[in-house]
Amino acid sequence: FLLIAQQEGVCKYANSVTVGTNLECKGAECRVDTVRVVDVGGRFYEYVRPSCVEQAFYNGAKKISQKERHWPAVCANPSLPVALGACCLSNKHESIYYNTEATLEGNEYDGERTTFSTAEARCAESGKVTCDYDIITLDGFKSGYHWTDEPCKILVKVNEYGYVASWHLPSDLGQSMILHVDKENTNYFKAYWDGDSFPKITDSCGGCEILGDACFCHADVRKTRVFHSGRLPQSVKEVMANLHIGAMDPEIYNGTYSSASLISQTGITVYNEGNSIEASSVFKVTDYTGRSLFLKNTRETVHLQNINGDDVHFSFRNAPQFMSVIPKEQASRDAHFETQAVIDHFFYHPNTAPFIAYRIIQRFAISNPSPRYIREVATAFISGKYKTFGSSKYGCLEATIAATLLDREARSAILEADPFQGGLKEPLLKVIGVMRSMEFSPAGSRPATRFNDMAVLIGEMAHDFPTVFGFYLPSYEPNGVIGDAGLVSPESVLLDMSKNINLLNGMFSLARYGLSGCFNGFGQNVGWNPCQLGNFDNASGKLTYVDYSDVTTYVDRLATLLTAGRLSDESRQIIAKSSWATDYVYDGTIGPIHALSLLLTTPEFHTNNLAKKNGLVRDEYKPPENSNNSYKALVYIMLSGGCDSFNVLVPYTCNGTTALYDEYASERGSVKLDRNSLHVISAGGQVCSEFGLHGSLNNIHDLYTKSELLFFANTGVITKPSTKMNYWQNSKTALFGHDSMQREAKRINPYDSTAQTGVLGRMADVMTADNYTFGSFSIDWHSEALVGKAGMSPAPSTVSQHGTNAFNSDSLSVNMNNRIIALNEATSADSGVFSEQWSAEMLHSLLKNEALHSALSGTTIETNFPDNHLGRQLKMVTRLIATRETRRVDRDVFFVQMGGFDTHHTGDLNSLFSQLDEAIGAFTKGLKELGVWESVTTVQLSDFGRKSLLML
Repeated sequence: FLLIAQQEGVCKYANSVTVGTNLECKGAECRVDTVRVVDVGGRFYEYVRPSCVEQAFYNGAKKISQKERHWPAVCANPSLPVALGACCLSNKHESIYYNTEATLEGNEYDGERTTFSTAEARCAESGKVTCDYDIITLDGFKSGYHWTDEPCKILVKVNEYGYVASWHLPSDLGQSMILHVDKENTNYFKAYWDGDSFPKITDSCGGCEILGDACFCHADVRKTRVFHSGRLPQSVKEVMANLHIGAMDPEIYNGTYSSASLISQTGITVYNEGNSIEASSVFKVTDYTGRSLFLKNTRETVHLQNINGDDVHFSFRNAPQFMSVIPKEQASRDAHFETQAVIDHFFYHPNTAPFIAYRIIQRFAISNPSPRYIREVATAFISGKYKTFGSSKYGCLEATIAATLLDREARSAILEADPFQGGLKEPLLKVIGVMRSMEFSPAGSRPATRFNDMAVLIGEMAHDFPTVFGFYLPSYEPNGVIGDAGLVSPESVLLDMSKNINLLNGMFSLARYGLSGCFNGFGQNVGWNPCQLGNFDNASGKLTYVDYSDVTTYVDRLATLLTAGRLSDESRQIIAKSSWATDYVYDGTIGPIHALSLLLTTPEFHTNNLAKKNGLVRDEYKPPENSNNSYKALVYIMLSGGCDSFNVLVPYTCNGTTALYDEYASERGSVKLDRNSLHVISAGGQVCSEFGLHGSLNNIHDLYTKSELLFFANTGVITKPSTKMNYWQNSKTALFGHDSMQREAKRINPYDSTAQTGVLGRMADVMTADNYTFGSFSIDWHSEALVGKAGMSPAPSTVSQHGTNAFNSDSLSVNMNNRIIALNEATSADSGVFSEQWSAEMLHSLLKNEALHSALSGTTIETNFPDNHLGRQLKMVTRLIATRETRRVDRDVFFVQMGGFDTHHTGDLNSLFSQLDEAIGAFTKGLKELGVWESVTTVQLSDFGRKSLLML
């Protein structure tokens, strides 16, 4: 089975082979407990056994030792082949060689592992016995573990939360044990207690011993039969709820299981060794995902006992583990098995199907699907089948996508009239949709379509997502009618002033000049010709669909192609009338371009919602009145991904010694900072008189020494002192998730006293109520840190790091902006909330952008900022601060963000900290040159890490 015949008798050996049937042992194979390497025609194959687990607790343990007795030992299950043999003379208690030397006897191959009984039998065959040896004669490079005859106990260590750890205790109390199973280990894991009660120190450990902050109990593992002829399982669910020990397919055992029977009306098969259901019986079930599972009819329970061996009436289900506590070379194999089991656990988890269904529906259909819709798609994911689509296998995406796209909630046109149905389209898909519907054709010299900086311009580009979490927050609730309705709109994260302007400018340019750089287009000019309306010489491609017989028919066709017919009659008339007038002026050549440009601003194009106008005019944006208050600003810098703050500030000299630094170095291992590489800073009022600052933070070090910067250590969103064992009980926050921790860092509202608001937004609400004129800005990306209560303070604006662009600067009509306003006028109460969100945000963006663009165009700053993402953002903040008088504000809040701190194992902070430090240095210089250094406070936070900076 290992060989593939080739020409002239030459055989090719496969790299790996899965044995599909049992193979009869031959020779030495029949004398070993497990095979490690197989010789096939002079080629050697490593045997990789199926994925198996061991139980954490067992009876009758034996100590296994390394080459020398004084080396740390560990207890082992005598029924498992996990150690080599070790034999002493039979008169060991009288021999001068006792406790001096043992030997290996009867090994079939080098490094063979056996059970204790096999090791004992081999010693007996050579006239020797197993023993608790002092040293074993071996080559120096052999360092495995060997069986001894010393009894060993597996004690249970219980902490105050009911988590347990195992303590391996040999009969020789002077024997040292490996650290992760010794008396002091804290490798606690969850236990499933019978009756949910466990020994507690407050109750004198229920008869067990109190040692430190834990209870120590002896353990007795008892195996019981679960099902029997008088109690047969009635469902697959009942079997899976009661049987927790897996088994191999009974067919493997060559007739050991003599009978197999199907339990009536359950789909459950039971395999028995005899004629009755016993503890050794195996149940075969098929779970809801279609997997066949084999479960042993046994429950292993760990009963706790006192030192005298009496039960103390506490017990829990024995715990499985893939990774043996015995250090061995198969650890990497078992780690792969455990990792695969974790992946399988997530993949087959009951929540996975609805979770995936919800996310896919949001991306391919609507933002707020009904429970029925989610159930339909989840069912397709589980069954692998939807109508004629799918492979009938769990997790089939063909069936999942088919169920998503063909469901009535995705296809029914009548649902478009539901105000809460639908969603916003993704920015990039809007652009691609226009190019496809309008038959984009690339220029002959540019067969491959290339966009320019789309991630910055519109917030989205293929293969250019800003973080590992993608472009959107699935649960994002924007300000406005959507948030007021309690709905989510992930795409609204990108619905900000700069991106709205850039999106419309880019699509106008595409219609008027083709894919080029003309007037803030999405492409690059391929020629040197001036940008002229209807001239595509500079373009790498153009829209070719015209079919322009008369303007009314053409607008109807555009409405079909780009809005699926949703465009209202009123909007069609506005577009047709304006296009006809433009055609009249331009002698019949520009009407189609103008019609397309106007339609691309309508809410029906940007959403899959109907818009119903109420005939009223929206409130216009009014700039604030002049204020006589002095100016102040707050800048929030988020280092997203989890800044490793333990490598920002390092204990240097504490209580006059380096002991705390030494502890830091030991704990941090390979990512520690060398003491000589640190900037030394002084600190008072605590045990450490000196801290070390990361060597890349030169400007931050300078600010600290000038008393212009502070560090806040041990700050975060935990609401009361907690440990890793009780944080889940004490915390109001979902710790350890990047999205949840960033949300909490931006809200700083763990008790939800003002739900769905951010810390800067609440500040703006309070200051506005006190008659301060407020500006609220995020750079590049909207942030919930700026969200306040609706209507309490001015809505926040998002500005690109590159500044603002004039909107529609090459307008085809002097009245075009008025037509855009008319197409997005106020809507009635039964209008689509997503359409209303687009229109309100877009018109607000136009008015706000006009004022801001005018202010920024007249502002220059002298400071040179580094050309990195944070540097460009802080440069824009500096420019905005410089426009404070033009904007007539006396208070500003700004949010900027630097990503990439989710470094995981790389620990590469030098580059990140250098970028941060350079940007902070330039920002400091810029504020001082503007004369506002004393009026601006900058705060830095991160989702993980427990330090923040405060620049005064």
